[in-house]
Amino acid sequence: MLANGCMFFVLHSKEEDEQEDEAYVFCVAFKGRGRARGRGRGRGRSATTSTTSDQRDQNTSRSHSPAASSDNWKEGSVTVTELQFSGKPGLQLSAPTTALEYVQLFTLTEDDLQFIADETNRYAAQFFAVTPFESLPAQSRLRDWKDTNKEELKLFFALVVAMGLVVKPALEDYWSMDEVHQTPFFGSVMTRNRFELIFKFLHAADNDKAKKRGEEGYDPIYRIREMNNRYLDRSRSVYVPERDLALHEATMLWKGHVSYRVYNPNKPAKFGVKIYELCECSSGYVVDWQIYTGKTADTQEHGHSYRVVFDLVRDELRGLGHRLYVDRYYSSPKLFSDLLEHKVSATGTVMPTRKEMPQAVKNVQLKRGEHVVYSKGNMQCLKWKDKRDIYMLTIVHSCAMQQTGKVMKVWKKEFFFLMNTMVLQGYILYLKYTSDSNKMSQFQFRLTVVRELITSSKSTELLPRHCQRRSSTDTEPLLRLAGRHFPAYIPPTVKKDHPQRKCAICTARKMRKESIYWCSSCGVTLCVVPCFRDYHVRKYYAVTDESTVSDSDND
Repeated sequence: MLANGCMFFVLHSKEEDEQEDEAYVFCVAFKGRGRARGRGRGRGRSATTSTTSDQRDQNTSRSHSPAASSDNWKEGSVTVTELQFSGKPGLQLSAPTTALEYVQLFTLTEDDLQFIADETNRYAAQFFAVTPFESLPAQSRLRDWKDTNKEELKLFFALVVAMGLVVKPALEDYWSMDEVHQTPFFGSVMTRNRFELIFKFLHAADNDKAKKRGEEGYDPIYRIREMNNRYLDRSRSVYVPERDLALHEATMLWKGHVSYRVYNPNKPAKFGVKIYELCECSSGYVVDWQIYTGKTADTQEHGHSYRVVFDLVRDELRGLGHRLYVDRYYSSPKLFSDLLEHKVSATGTVMPTRKEMPQAVKNVQLKRGEHVVYSKGNMQCLKWKDKRDIYMLTIVHSCAMQQTGKVMKVWKKEFFFLMNTMVLQGYILYLKYTSDSNKMSQFQFRLTVVRELITSSKSTELLPRHCQRRSSTDTEPLLRLAGRHFPAYIPPTVKKDHPQRKCAICTARKMRKESIYWCSSCGVTLCVVPCFRDYHVRKYYAVTDESTVSDSDND
């Protein structure tokens, strides 16, 4: 509102998505209680008044003159006094030497695995107390349940990590015998039935202690609360972040029913669970996070977004001179001022409708590429015109424009989501602190974690004793007939240095013979002569009559 009783409004053309955004000023006179309204038709015209480019320039000049501001904001930028950063960023422990050790800074520790094993066995006992074995169908795989332990869980989670590297449409496909897409690795580590049994009973909390909705102490994420707290404590203590931090939202895709599911039509994952994350700008390391579980009964004097920022910028990060970058959902002059009192300076886009925003800047009309700055103390508000008006708020930077280049229960999915994030945390620290000159890619890092998890399991008897069953010679992988194959000794086991197994060819020919050799590429035990040659040359190796089937049957 100006002294002469006129107010200027910024209107945008409806074709702004198809062509350059244009803004026009309409002057509406107020007189007494009545008011005259001009309805524009066309480009920049009003029924009561039209403005030329010169008039718009004059109106623009008046609208952002210092006299137009009555809220202590003044036009023009100021020299920002930058806070001195006094933090000591870096790894707070000695640097690990293996990929698995980096991951175990955060997750899959011996204590974690033992805790999950105990809770999984507890839940299985609770289940069978209600559903006795006798009441189960005779063919039910549940009859095969036996308590798990931390060594077996190493194999289980190794397969979980491997599934992120080898993506298939359904869980059972990882154990498929189809020669086109079979992956023998999974069956060699754990049978499908056992994996699915552990997955069914997997738990990280005692169900008997869970509060029901409406009861005092109800926690929507009770079933992962313990693991969430463990991961949080480690992420906060293992590594101290650098100066620049960013706050953003992650969405875990979830289309099932859950009371705190959110919907955002502008996101790739439109339905899901929202997680607020505070990250280090240079690496992406997640310093802190908070799972959104819906509205709380607590009074929020300055709004939900204000509370989220102060929850994540905890006491340990205050007073050190950190710089925080946020988006328009969180930014406000009140938030930035309060953060500055804790020696945390902030920058971010902002909504012009936020409280304490300079009123005059809203009325400034700019052409594309132009900008205007208002300041109050160390805080500066910048309005820049691109296709539409962009508002920025900062206590960090000077306002100079630069060109730059551009089906599972929800708690189980949250559990694996957090575990995957912790594996990523380990990889981030690996990149920062490894002494290897040739650093692994994230794919190679996760592959190494899978191998190290399996080899770290002390109970080799948990591995399946036999190779995956082959349905028939017709569906057998024909890759054995191509490539290069060499005989090798069967690897030693805990009990035997030179183990022997049944020869696959002799068994197919109904002969009982064992061998200490195998084809490591095919994973098949074979006699050196003549079975090794027959297996890799003859398609129908089970036939013993050489006169009926020759080597040419490969063609």
